[in-house]
Amino acid sequence: MNKVFGYARVSTLDQNLDTQLDILTKADCDRIFQDKVTGMSLQRPALDELLGLLREGNTVLVARFFRLGRSRDHVIHLVNSFHQRGIHFKALDLGMGSH
Repeated sequence: MNKVFGYARVSTLDQNLDTQLDILTKADCDRIFQDKVTGMSLQRPALDELLGLLREGNTVLVARFFRLGRSRDHVIHLVNSFHQRGIHFKALDLGMGSH
């Protein structure tokens, strides 16, 4: 069964996930993963868990494109990896997706 997973991240402890979570909840995600870490930290346990669960045909949604990774290059790497694995990706703020 193809699932839709949401991912939300903030990069400072004083930022709030509420807006991203609200958008992803309204998008009917089967499950939402969230990380609240500093931008310099490489530890993203929720993203790691999500990446381990993904299967071909699943979809990853993010409320904001650059919340997926810690840098532009990291985001591009993840999106390319999704494509190679047959995983769909959609950034709701840009209205863009891959199929």
